[in-house]
Amino acid sequence: MTINLSYFATSIVEVDYYKYPFWASADLLTIVALFIVQGRRVKIPVLYYCAVGLVLNAMLHIVMHLDIVIQGNREPWWLWSLYSIGINLNDALMIIVLVVNRDFLGLCRAGRLLKTVFQRHAHG
Repeated sequence: MTINLSYFATSIVEVDYYKYPFWASADLLTIVALFIVQGRRVKIPVLYYCAVGLVLNAMLHIVMHLDIVIQGNREPWWLWSLYSIGINLNDALMIIVLVVNRDFLGLCRAGRLLKTVFQRHAHG
């Protein structure tokens, strides 16, 4: 529901010049809202997949803003293709994980492994 509200809100607000930073901010605020809504409950794969997807989307939005607005680039190049594919792929993965609620790419497993490695390193 939180992600739906975020996407709906960003689709009805008309922003021209600063649309990429606006979308990046909305993605980052959505992550904060997801963790607030989840609270102290057991974290589920959906939360982590959506957080990773939204962070990647926010990074892509910022890079596009830097390229188009700051650098003034008007010629399409590989970054624009990466942006288009990346945003759509991230959104599709978030939709899939919202439906199935499974760790099908192993992100949660990888996160647990990293946590174990860092804990061992910190204590040992």
